[in-house]
Amino acid sequence: MNRSRIGLLTAALLSTPVVAAPSADYFLDFPQVEAISAAKVPAFTWIVRQGDKTSLYFGRAPSFRRVTLASRSDEDGQPITDAKLSPDGIHAAFLTGVPTNDGAFNPAGLIDAPEPILWLVGTAGSPKPRKLGPGLGPEFTPDGRLLLFRRGGNMWSLDTRSTLAKPKLFAKGGGDWSQFVVTSNGDLIFVADRRGYSFIGRYRPGAAKVEWLVTGAERLALPVLSPDGTRLAFMRLQGREHVITDQTEAEPFAIDLLDLNSGAIRTLWDTRGKALTLGMDDAEGALRWAGNERLMFYSETDGWGRLYAIPASGGVPRALTPPGCMVAESEAAGDRVLVIHNCIDRDTRQLSLVDPATGAEQKLSQPDPVLAMAASSGAYTAMVAAGPDEAALLRIVENASGKVVAAEHYADYGYTNNLTSAAPREVQLAAADGQHFSGILFAPSTPGPHPGLIYVHGGPQRQMFPAFSYMHYYSNDYAINRMLSAQGYTVLAVNYRSGIGYGQAF
Repeated sequence: MNRSRIGLLTAALLSTPVVAAPSADYFLDFPQVEAISAAKVPAFTWIVRQGDKTSLYFGRAPSFRRVTLASRSDEDGQPITDAKLSPDGIHAAFLTGVPTNDGAFNPAGLIDAPEPILWLVGTAGSPKPRKLGPGLGPEFTPDGRLLLFRRGGNMWSLDTRSTLAKPKLFAKGGGDWSQFVVTSNGDLIFVADRRGYSFIGRYRPGAAKVEWLVTGAERLALPVLSPDGTRLAFMRLQGREHVITDQTEAEPFAIDLLDLNSGAIRTLWDTRGKALTLGMDDAEGALRWAGNERLMFYSETDGWGRLYAIPASGGVPRALTPPGCMVAESEAAGDRVLVIHNCIDRDTRQLSLVDPATGAEQKLSQPDPVLAMAASSGAYTAMVAAGPDEAALLRIVENASGKVVAAEHYADYGYTNNLTSAAPREVQLAAADGQHFSGILFAPSTPGPHPGLIYVHGGPQRQMFPAFSYMHYYSNDYAINRMLSAQGYTVLAVNYRSGIGYGQAF
């Protein structure tokens, strides 16, 4: 957004007689995947930002040939920012504009300021995307027939089967509903946020009122329906007076089970101690069913982010991942779970398939040191992968074998890497009190001495890698650090305390 200003600022920062630098506008215009959405059939959409352009792509098994669904310039601050693929893979809904509390960012200074706009496009080659008007939070029903979205304080819907259909009011006052679960008979189960506490409700389309299934002064999250549709598991966390909290502080949580036939609720597990950090990247992977009689969940009970399994009948959870390392993400992959973790090397990310019934692990060969944004679709899982010389682009893995069946690179987007400096290396450091931590050292190839810079990342719940990040902001910073080292600066990017990846004590 507003690339000209970023380019001028970066060019000014890099202006030095040590080594001539390529155009700042060019070396920051690398392609990077920003979001992935999966269908139930083997198909995916992904958003790619490249320079001042964002594009929405689609690919279906077995070839996953890339098809462009939409593309637009970011000159007016209205890039493609969110996308959702229908479960049947027939439609994709996407958002343009960058939502804020008051509408959308307006870097172009437009008198008629932009709004977040919702669009619908067919994946089989419809003429052009349909503009649906203002909307947020698109979600499809499991059959793909309805698209639900928020507009104002209400919930709206669109019948996707007709190109002439127009959005209709679905539920007045449903604008604060989220985390949808749709039952086999079409009922909508959702979480209603009350700012500091929340309820779980059930809405039968066309009904005059909501049936509140779970209420109280606590926060409820991540409702997941059992495969047989009879029980709803959800997380329960303490209510709080203030919405703004310490995002690095873990808190206790419980897992409750609701019988949808009787309405009875029982607690399956209560951590009592601090065991869940707010702001985690993979909220969806924090709780899921693994068959009708087993649940999986993420917990930091012992100070490390691990996956656990517990019988639906109750009992003591069994750890599925080892201590001393962190699970970054997980995705259901048939009878197993695909896990992104740092159990082999805490300074990078690795990939494994884990059996939730036995805990058996199959380590997968994946050379890229940065993995993220996993999304499962039938027999395949898509994710982004980044390395020292290429930003995060699409990888698709076959779940049964762990084999990579599709891998994008810069050349696929007509871009050539022009970072001439050597890739950075990981260095180990110690604080004054003896605490060990890591840093990423970008070293010039010319004889020293060199001027030194220390790069302090934002967050604080972030981790710097010896490679591009899975987040575009930090990828830009990584590229700038590489360019600075090419001009004769030594740059140290520090993984300071309270960053992710190194356990709760860190």
